[in-house]
Amino acid sequence: FLSTGRCYFNKELIVKRIESIRQKEPLLRGSFICNYDGLKITNIKLRTDKLGEIKIFKKPEPNRPYVLGGDTAGEGSDFFTALVIDNITGEHVATLKMQCEELEYVKQVYCLGKYYNNALVGLETNFSTYPTNKLAELKYPKLYVREKEDISVEQYEQKYGFKTTTITRPLILAMLQEIVAEEIEKINDIEILQEMLTFIKNKVGRPEAEQGYHDDLVMGLAITYYIRTQQ
Repeated sequence: FLSTGRCYFNKELIVKRIESIRQKEPLLRGSFICNYDGLKITNIKLRTDKLGEIKIFKKPEPNRPYVLGGDTAGEGSDFFTALVIDNITGEHVATLKMQCEELEYVKQVYCLGKYYNNALVGLETNFSTYPTNKLAELKYPKLYVREKEDISVEQYEQKYGFKTTTITRPLILAMLQEIVAEEIEKINDIEILQEMLTFIKNKVGRPEAEQGYHDDLVMGLAITYYIRTQQ
């Protein structure tokens, strides 16, 4: 998993963290089952499965604030992801990674957010707004709101979801880079750390996944840490 290019994150720290948690399994693994009638989601249950798409590293504590950020499958991206952090400590507590239809992703994110005390949810909306719009339609209680400038009337319009742009992308990645440098012990998933090892600066200095590798978890986690101030 070592990159051949210039790693964007501190490679030594990542390797040490991987070694320290190599034998540590998630607390549980599985996915959610629920009833969905086209209008609402009810009867949410977490079903354990050793091959499940969701990894739980710490169960939710009562009255504690959590944040869920996610990267959606789209151009150059094969996986839907969602990462949950404890918003008091900043510790990463759960990972979702799946290949599926968009509606199934929405169901799992909705249930995972509810499981973590109605976590603040902010999903990337660059390639599809469906997951975020569907969550709003299902009346999920806490959705991340961004401000979009409307130049024609010189006002700001509120929009749900996170938009990755030439301005926001370097910002969220720099924030994650700082977390890796200062607080890497808060990242509990080896799969995320492995993605970081192949996240490089390309020939023009742009941070991205090395050719043949993925950055779905890295981008999802970067979004999660960025949106946490709105919780």
